[in-house]
Amino acid sequence: MPGSWQPLNSPPAFNIDAMLLLTDGSVMCHEYETSNWHKLVPDKHSDYANGTFHPMAPMPNNVSVAQGGPGNAPLYFASAVMRDGTVFCAGGEYDAGAQTDYLAAETYDPRTDVWTPIATPVGWTNIGDASSCVLPDGRLLLGNPNSNSFPQATAIWDPESRTWSDGGTSLDLNSEEGWTLLPDGTILAVQCTNVPNAQKYVIATNQWVPAGNTGATLPGNPVNVPPVIYEMGPQILMTDGRVFAVGASGHTALYTLPNTVPTDPGSWAAGPDFPAGGGGVLMGAVDAPACLLPSGKVFCLVGPITAAGWSDPTEFFEFDPTTSALSPVPGPAIAGISPTYNARLLLLPTGQVMYTSTDDTGTKFDIQIYTPVGGPQAAWRPHITHVPRRLHPGRSYRLHGHQLNGLSQACAYGDDQQMATNYPLVRLWGGPDDEAVYCRTFDHSTMGVATGNVIHHTHFEVPHHLPHGEYRLVVVANGIASRPVEVHIEHHKPHDHDSDQHDHCHDEEIVEFDHEETKYKDKDAKEAKEKEKDFKDIKEKETKEFKDKEKDCKDVEHKHGIEHKQCKEVEHKHCKEKDQKEYEQKGCKEKDCPEQVCCQPHEDSRHFDKLMHRLDNIAERIERIEDETRRRPFIRAEERPNVGERALRHDQDERHEVERREEEHYRREQERLQEDERHRHEHERHGAAAATAPLRPTPPEAASQPVARKKR
Repeated sequence: MPGSWQPLNSPPAFNIDAMLLLTDGSVMCHEYETSNWHKLVPDKHSDYANGTFHPMAPMPNNVSVAQGGPGNAPLYFASAVMRDGTVFCAGGEYDAGAQTDYLAAETYDPRTDVWTPIATPVGWTNIGDASSCVLPDGRLLLGNPNSNSFPQATAIWDPESRTWSDGGTSLDLNSEEGWTLLPDGTILAVQCTNVPNAQKYVIATNQWVPAGNTGATLPGNPVNVPPVIYEMGPQILMTDGRVFAVGASGHTALYTLPNTVPTDPGSWAAGPDFPAGGGGVLMGAVDAPACLLPSGKVFCLVGPITAAGWSDPTEFFEFDPTTSALSPVPGPAIAGISPTYNARLLLLPTGQVMYTSTDDTGTKFDIQIYTPVGGPQAAWRPHITHVPRRLHPGRSYRLHGHQLNGLSQACAYGDDQQMATNYPLVRLWGGPDDEAVYCRTFDHSTMGVATGNVIHHTHFEVPHHLPHGEYRLVVVANGIASRPVEVHIEHHKPHDHDSDQHDHCHDEEIVEFDHEETKYKDKDAKEAKEKEKDFKDIKEKETKEFKDKEKDCKDVEHKHGIEHKQCKEVEHKHCKEKDQKEYEQKGCKEKDCPEQVCCQPHEDSRHFDKLMHRLDNIAERIERIEDETRRRPFIRAEERPNVGERALRHDQDERHEVERREEEHYRREQERLQEDERHRHEHERHGAAAATAPLRPTPPEAASQPVARKKR
């Protein structure tokens, strides 16, 4: 079943020949053959058909006088949205109808609405309608048209160093080629001057290698255009990993990546042919756009090959990769009077397609929104793993997840226009007005495609005007949205606003979205820091307690030592007098008795041993807390509600067991000492005969240390 078309409620009074999807969700539109740009902003319900246009800064006057400058009013030029959210433009084939092949390049910053001219590759004399492709690491590969002095050269623009470097020598002329970024780190191109072959650029080795024979001839030649220049249709990487190449000849082909190494050529298979047009000739895409729909089908357009060699008028089709079938789709009225090369297709974050076109005079034009039928498979969606849960207007945050860049560049035309959308967008929906708001994204960790389960990240900035409330946050890539995450927008405190306004890595609150159970597992870094502070407080408290107990123990030990010494002196005197009396009764001379401790252990000795044991436990707990803090700075979610409780409970249980054993040991010692005391009293009462009986000796260890203290 085909989709439906909808015109813009407030169409602009100008023709659009180029479109780019900015990372804030707006569409950057170039006015036909001028230096003017306009921005289409969707309404509060994310409806682009009901959106409004706003003027943007014009392009800089960086075209030389020899090429029609000063000025910059290109038609058919290289363009791309970069990793930091800025826009790159270079070249221009026509200016006011004259072929000039501009030698110019510039960048645009949406935050400041400022264009900045940049240098062009060293030695190049033209750029024109060059092919381009953003590499996964954020650099850009630019092709050299056949009108240049180096027709097979390519160059790489580094936006960080703002310098150019050599991109390797292509295997044929770069003119009219469309470049398709692949998941294995290569860029595929059907050769337009070395038919029927293909080539690819290997990013890792900076070289171009053969990519096999396409089988059917895909490029086509406009018969009345000398010299011979073969045109080519778009190439789209599909969800199954194959590339669908639409030929200007009416044929199509399917490319499969090698399962060995990227430098291997891969393989080609024939795809379905488009039906014949009015003249009985196959309809083809002699310069035409295409895009990958969220359903996995490819939305493309072709036209009958006319006597002039171009495809005119335009007809629409959807290619289903599961059935290899091409299904016709009715088009809007403007398609009946416009050729394919004037058409542009841009995949919107809503999963819809924005279509612009004009007739050859440039006076009749239209913009339409195509809403396709069908949605994505669950496995194709981006997946959020970590994102701040409480957000503040004006602040920037980092979002983690996998497949954030989608499965494909999604949009393709060829050398005349590039409008890839393989970068993440962030959309908030909700609040007091239940509106949709896009957050500007920037500094993506990759610009690759089909990155699988590898975790990547992007940064997003919450708009300043956003009211506080509950919102649903999704990340969108190629018109496919992730499952929503509930977030809360909070306003700054007055004293915090200035200091935290530009904190781009403010990951104070992290949540993990569970795709399988649709639950959120709280991993709040701010709370973890608070729990870490709790550990620190516990450590300081117990250290203080340790010092206090140690002081108490020293006082008790000192007091116990004095009393114990006095007790020993009294007992020694008593024993000496008693022994002297016994020796005198036996007729012996005075003899010093061995020093014995006969006194009962002091009552404070038990308290002293308990204190020492508790000190050991406290020291062990402090060591465990320090080790845990060093080893794991953030506390696991399951531990957060009971910070320190497990350790304290374990220590309490251990302390209770030790105290129980000490009580038992102390009780037995008391019973033994009482038994000795009872024997001594009986001995004294029974007179001299009983007095001569030897006393039951007191074990030395009991006399010197009543209770043994456990060592660490």
